[in-house]
Amino acid sequence: MAAALALPGTVARNEPRLSRRFKNKGPPMGQRLLLALLLCIAGVLRADSIQTKLGDRFKGRVVREDAQQVVFRTEYGELTIPRADVKKHERATFAPRIARGELTVDWARPAAALARLVRALSPRPGARTTRRGELLKVLSAEEGKNVGGEKGIPGRVTEVTKDGFSVESGSGLLRVRRVQPAGRKVMSAGEYVKGYRLRPGEVLGTERECGEG
Repeated sequence: MAAALALPGTVARNEPRLSRRFKNKGPPMGQRLLLALLLCIAGVLRADSIQTKLGDRFKGRVVREDAQQVVFRTEYGELTIPRADVKKHERATFAPRIARGELTVDWARPAAALARLVRALSPRPGARTTRRGELLKVLSAEEGKNVGGEKGIPGRVTEVTKDGFSVESGSGLLRVRRVQPAGRKVMSAGEYVKGYRLRPGEVLGTERECGEG
């Protein structure tokens, strides 16, 4: 049979049939609804929960544990917690996705707790603080000693070197090694000091909210 021909300005007789043929391409409605439901549930994850004696709380999955330590895998990497530091351990329950407030560096907490927070959140989404109103992610840091022994001002930069900088906390110093400024690439703390002219005496995290980034 000869194919139907369409004159300019007209529609071929078989075109509506082809349109109906491809109109309902894709999963059935029931499957689409199920997919939408699963995407909604994606914000709720089954997770173990660990609380330390210093007040840290982490959600993830215990991958290995013994009498000395617990190896805890979070969405952002593995964290090793000494068994003696574990205050409470709850097995998998439905838990909300990590909130923005849990990403913020609270400089009033001990340096040891802050160092663990930085490790747990690195490289993504990264522990967050602010400097002069701008977001600054802390991606690598370690606990340091406060040589003077006196309690300082939480968040105050006390030492700046070519290798990085130190910040006072509620107890001890946090030595920052790697950071990421808002909208910029990851860099060493030494590069940040040089490029952004960080000076001793500046106080980090004075703003209440750490923005997205």
